[in-house]
Amino acid sequence: MKNDIIHRNVHARNLVWKMYRDAADEDYIASRACAKMGLRFNFFWSAQQALEKILKATLLLNGHECLKVGHNLCNAFEISQEIAGDLLPNIHIPHNSLRNRDFSFRYTQTTLDFVSQINLQGDTNNRYRHYGTTFQFADLHKLDELYFMLRRTAFPLDMKETTHGSYREFLKNNRSTQLHRFYCFGRSDSGFNDRKNIFEWCNFAFCEETAITEETLNTGIYGTNSVLYNTAQSGHDGIEALEWIITAAYFSSSDKREIRELIESSHKARA
Repeated sequence: MKNDIIHRNVHARNLVWKMYRDAADEDYIASRACAKMGLRFNFFWSAQQALEKILKATLLLNGHECLKVGHNLCNAFEISQEIAGDLLPNIHIPHNSLRNRDFSFRYTQTTLDFVSQINLQGDTNNRYRHYGTTFQFADLHKLDELYFMLRRTAFPLDMKETTHGSYREFLKNNRSTQLHRFYCFGRSDSGFNDRKNIFEWCNFAFCEETAITEETLNTGIYGTNSVLYNTAQSGHDGIEALEWIITAAYFSSSDKREIRELIESSHKARA
């Protein structure tokens, strides 16, 4: 796909922003709400949705089709890195205010590794909790940082701009700037304050001053085993239940293979 229509047709740009970026913004806020409420599976699901949509916005606005990308965040992110260059971070490190806390333990991670983590734990096939999940509160801050950066690149970066030459150059020179406001904050409805509070809560990327004044930060790590694994440990009836569910419900071929291996290992353990 060529950039021509994106550069000359404001309606083409608006279609992408409204269909992808505005939808991603709402998924991002939903993921923050889930993190605050301890809904860990839903956090990863909403985070995956937010990243997928904002990455596709970046691709479309910079001359790339997203038909072949599908739902794979890693592929979309690697293409976006090629497009955006140093506008996207290569590694996550703790915010200055977190570096002397236990919170920074194991925080440092490459951005691609984090995207891969969201891709796995927020995968469509985990809608029914086929896999377990591990949530560190640092995951929320990594998501904030990454989404802040990706949202800036969801723009035609090489489109000519009268003052700075291009939006790419403007963004390089203004590292803390968001080019567009969140559409969902332009609606003064009954949920406005809830959205605003969730957005600002512990958000060092978008609302640093508010986040620094938070009295407490959750520094915990939470793990949840797969319900399939737990069922396999429940004896004969559990194994029977697994043998039934893979015939009665949808599982990907790889998931079916892993469940059958789980059933077989459980049989062996009880032999």
